[in-house]
Amino acid sequence: MAREVATEVIHLGMRDLVMVGSCSGAILTAFVARELREMGRPDVVARLIMIDPFAYCPWYFRLFLIPVFGPLMYATAFANPIGRGITNFFLQDKRAGDTNLTESFARVDHRVTWKYLKMLHECGRPGQFRGMGIPVDILYGKKTFSAVRKSVQEWKKALPQARLTRLAGVGHLPICEGAREVAKAVFRSAKA
Repeated sequence: MAREVATEVIHLGMRDLVMVGSCSGAILTAFVARELREMGRPDVVARLIMIDPFAYCPWYFRLFLIPVFGPLMYATAFANPIGRGITNFFLQDKRAGDTNLTESFARVDHRVTWKYLKMLHECGRPGQFRGMGIPVDILYGKKTFSAVRKSVQEWKKALPQARLTRLAGVGHLPICEGAREVAKAVFRSAKA
């Protein structure tokens, strides 16, 4: 997937991109940036912004990957409105206000989402990105999952140049719950 994105970005003639990835999508930005470097195009990505990034597949996501039982658990929690409501209720301490953490699952192809989860499990840890010298901003909610807080530290260890921004009063959806703070970080100069 990263190679296809990198190839398309090169084809479009893009340069000095600020790549933004949220949740498990943050690791995809790192893969694309690395792919571009390996393709001899380090000039394409000027900066990465990782928002509430996972660095690994936590145990509660891996449950969904257990053969036969896992997809059934996934369907129960995310593929029906009652399951989404119950899941959102139990995750209320990981969100701000009335944000609905499971709302977007009503509009997805669950087979694709489950395969993306499997891909997250198989993609490795942040240490593989050591030496990637581009500027990185990592934004995360104060109320987010403990796996994300641990992930932020893993990312910082692998990418010591990363600037960390903890967003007060924000849970796992900083784009919704802390939009102003996220916008400030996205649009500030990479040299700041």
